[in-house]
Amino acid sequence: MRIVLTLFVSIFMSSAGFSAEVKVGNDEFNKAAIFITGKIEKGDYVKVKKAAKNYVNLILKDSDEELKFILNSEGGDVEEAIKIGMLFRKSLSQVYVWGNRLLHESESDAQWIMNHRSKGWAEKYETQNNVIYSEQRPITEQDIKKCYSACVLMLLGGTQKQISDNHYWIDGFRADESEDIPVIGLHRPYFTKEQYAELGAHEAEAAYKKLEKLVRGYLEEIGATQKLIDRMFKSASNEIDLVIDSEFRDMINLEEPFYNEWIIARCGVFDDGKGILSKEEFEYKKSVWEAKKKEVRRLINLYGGGPEDYNHIYKDYIPDDYSKERYENIMSVVRTHNIKYRACKESSVKNHQIELFSD
Repeated sequence: MRIVLTLFVSIFMSSAGFSAEVKVGNDEFNKAAIFITGKIEKGDYVKVKKAAKNYVNLILKDSDEELKFILNSEGGDVEEAIKIGMLFRKSLSQVYVWGNRLLHESESDAQWIMNHRSKGWAEKYETQNNVIYSEQRPITEQDIKKCYSACVLMLLGGTQKQISDNHYWIDGFRADESEDIPVIGLHRPYFTKEQYAELGAHEAEAAYKKLEKLVRGYLEEIGATQKLIDRMFKSASNEIDLVIDSEFRDMINLEEPFYNEWIIARCGVFDDGKGILSKEEFEYKKSVWEAKKKEVRRLINLYGGGPEDYNHIYKDYIPDDYSKERYENIMSVVRTHNIKYRACKESSVKNHQIELFSD
């Protein structure tokens, strides 16, 4: 997949200009994505639609990739952002806003990242959301990922959304949430000063009412919560209401209900066994899992470390009072069901996207 993306990257990068840059690349997990970076201007909807169509027809059709957009924008043209958001919704797109991990150069993780990046372009992709800073090289505005103002309108169009703040990384762990730098910034929609200043008072009132109606109508159409709408219109256009990721996630649907119900109707649900096993078999599976957790706690108390140091227990350990064969047979049933579910979900979404962008 890395080679394929290298071949096609020029197709998408050609749409870069003074407005938003729209290009294909790999995310930090080496999965393909379309990146939208910079200010949203008139004409960007056409660029995004063209990029999505190329992506679906040249990459998605013959791979296990998904149509995913990653945003980093301070906002821009409201009408254009709404059109892009509606494109995300119609195409059942995943939309992510991922902040950067901020590490001081003295951190051991920072040393590993710098060494890893020196190996080549693929490794740079894998570490792209990390910023190494020092006293000589302080954090700058460009190091902070954002989705402000009209960018939030685009994000809300996604059927599946992920949001993560810019955060400091200290001694191998994410620092306290109070130190995070939010990626989400809200305020009410507005015209540029140049546009608005030229209008008379009555014209300005009519124009703003029209803009507010447009934004509220869009938010209602995509099912935005009233809590989010009220919060968005609370702050003036010259203010930015920075919202931490955990709070913002509570105000939105990370997965849209209509999409979730559509997948359930077609494919069923991802199941831990409760819905597909007999009550006896499900209780047996649960008892083995509890015994595994108990063994991990015992080993931690004895030797130290954390749960991640004992993954082999979760994977291979079977208590003496239980049958390994029976447990594996139960897990095989659960795995087979979930593999079929994932395949159905992926094919349903992919077929919809191929049909949408086939003309």
